Amino acid sequence: MSFPDEFEIRYPAVREKVVPIRRPPVRLDPQEAVIEARNQWVNRYITEWARLANGRMDDDIAQNEGLTLHHIVGHRPPEEIARQHFNSCTGAADTLTSAQTKFQALAAEVQLIQEGDELSPAQLEFAHGVTELCAAVGDQFRSAREGSAGDLIRANYGPVPF
Repeated sequence: MSFPDEFEIRYPAVREKVVPIRRPPVRLDPQEAVIEARNQWVNRYITEWARLANGRMDDDIAQNEGLTLHHIVGHRPPEEIARQHFNSCTGAADTLTSAQTKFQALAAEVQLIQEGDELSPAQLEFAHGVTELCAAVGDQFRSAREGSAGDLIRANYGPVPF
């Protein structure tokens, strides 16, 4: 059964109103549909990257990164991938150096220190002690391939050994 390219919807009203609706062309070539889906994914990735970078980006590099990332993680939402990749490229996801900053923000939030002040060595030692307590609980949840939840907690919030 085939449908016409155009058809009309008639609304019952006081006066007759006809709204023409155009159907998008049907793609019969599956390869064309795959390419179109990939291009839409890459365009969404580039749009999110541009938003995160306030437009300061190289279009060609973003296009190449988008194509490469689509090949690897194209099954995930491109906006999520753009945020994750942007954070890893800019250092925003660098948890080893930002753990102390997070501890300071939390201490300022609960009024343990003034906004902008540094944690004392004793306060930092206490924060790392709490981290170790939480990690010990997380050690009960272990995966042979990925380690334990405690390992992840120590990696993100434990003391940096250098």
